[in-house]
Amino acid sequence: MALLTMLTAATTNPHDEVRAAAVEAVQLAKPQMNADERPDTSHKGVSPLEEHERLPLISVHSYRGGVGKTTVTALLGAAMVLQGHRVCLVDLDLVAPGLSWIFSTQPEKAILDYLLIDPVTGRRQASATELVRELRTPLVPERGGLAGILGRPDPGNARSIQAYLMAEVRTGLPGACLEHLLLGVQEDSAQSRRRFDLFILDTPPSLFGLSSGARDLVKKHAGVEVFVAGPTVQDLAAVPEMILPLTDGADDDQDASATPAFILNAYPYEVTGADGAETIARQILRGRQEGDQSGNEHSRMSAWARPLRRLRTRIIPWSEEIRQITLDPRAADEAIWKGALSEDVRTLATELAGDVTGRASDERDHR
Repeated sequence: MALLTMLTAATTNPHDEVRAAAVEAVQLAKPQMNADERPDTSHKGVSPLEEHERLPLISVHSYRGGVGKTTVTALLGAAMVLQGHRVCLVDLDLVAPGLSWIFSTQPEKAILDYLLIDPVTGRRQASATELVRELRTPLVPERGGLAGILGRPDPGNARSIQAYLMAEVRTGLPGACLEHLLLGVQEDSAQSRRRFDLFILDTPPSLFGLSSGARDLVKKHAGVEVFVAGPTVQDLAAVPEMILPLTDGADDDQDASATPAFILNAYPYEVTGADGAETIARQILRGRQEGDQSGNEHSRMSAWARPLRRLRTRIIPWSEEIRQITLDPRAADEAIWKGALSEDVRTLATELAGDVTGRASDERDHR
């Protein structure tokens, strides 16, 4: 009943009630199983999961929808699996989940079944283990190392979802909930010696709410944030608001997450030169209509390029293969997936995975 209490409090907006309900809900955020359902970690050679183990996290964000964020998430996951990693994709978009469509599978149990507590029983409607399902592509067979915690559209629960989203913004609940879920998944997968090397979080199209909670969790576990924008005027006008907070104080906190990545996706023009930051800065000027009005276009472009160079900046060109995966994933065969996994995507996947798995290994070595 904790979440129901929290939703009521969030609607009436008394600050103390929201805080009290959030504390109660966070306690219930831990994976809830009966004693006979809890994994047995006493077997020889299997150690219980450390309570504060560093989770290997990558989060993918966008300022608005329709920029290809979910497609980028799927491509990075597939590329990392082909590089030898075991990867779990997590769809955090409760309103319009997209990963299930790309992988042509609808889950029986979705992440919302874990987040929303039944008001009658006071229990979750799914355990961490029930949420994880194997995914496949023409390049990655089933049980080939790619899994997912997927979402499921639920129009009948729309009001509860909206109330949950409103409450989480005020309480900071999503990060705690998500952390307990992923720790539970790692604990369960340890039993079969198939722990995940990487979790990739596909967040809702916003920098607030669940997306903000995911960012906080990634920073806590020294993971990597990836920000995706499209080449349209609307996307480019918002790019500075996305990237400037990422670079503030980046050099001051050596123990923070690894260098964030910024992706300009579906770029329809030929990329000239090796400096992606300069290309993106030029597009920002066009999007914000800050062109050569007073002869200072070069200085303005340099000003926008400087913060971009502090990020891991990449341009993914528009391609027919990516369009095919987005519009008709069932018809996307092996050749299409190979074409979509361009050198830019594979190189970025290698760098991101290396940062996250290397930091997680360093953390275990220091214990």
